[in-house]
Amino acid sequence: LSFPLMCLVDYRGWRMIASSVLPIDNNTLIYGSNDIGFTIHASNSSFNALMEQAGRTLNLKPHKVMGRSPESTPVTLYGPIDMEGHLGLDGKFYLLDTARTFPPTAPTKNLKNEYLFRFLRPEFITNFHTPLSSDAFSKWSSAENDNEAVLATAYLEDTLVPALVATLDQKLPEQLLRTFLASELHQRGINLRYLGMIFELANSE
Repeated sequence: LSFPLMCLVDYRGWRMIASSVLPIDNNTLIYGSNDIGFTIHASNSSFNALMEQAGRTLNLKPHKVMGRSPESTPVTLYGPIDMEGHLGLDGKFYLLDTARTFPPTAPTKNLKNEYLFRFLRPEFITNFHTPLSSDAFSKWSSAENDNEAVLATAYLEDTLVPALVATLDQKLPEQLLRTFLASELHQRGINLRYLGMIFELANSE
């Protein structure tokens, strides 16, 4: 699998992602969808095998999806439906639009469409006992896939976060000063957005 070169640029309050131009077009799409799920592709067996290998490595659950066009038939994907796989004009396989690769956390009532931007970390996904679907809580999901993501979120919030707080509580003040908290969280598969929960748990003990 090949990927586009990308660079994140911050300039005067603006953030841009610069990406290399790939030798692809609308006719080179062989995996996923580029039209919001109207058509969903998985037409190249060699590319499908590479995606299966990648999915197993990342502990992603394969799931059947079907496009909305009348000619659509069910296909099995590893990863979200809006991830695109292309057989480039140069004969190489390209994978892009990988933003939703990792499955989302269970939604709350506070934000709309959280499944599009609040994801579990890769360290958590690869070590979790059950493969999880990238499309959980989307219209291409199932009750089973959603429930597995709910259980994963509960394990993260009810087990891993309190365990981290207990570990930090055992450290001496001078040790805490030398602790790089972001690394501590990420090594355990905990997102930085849980800092508020960690602060509340630490203050309640």
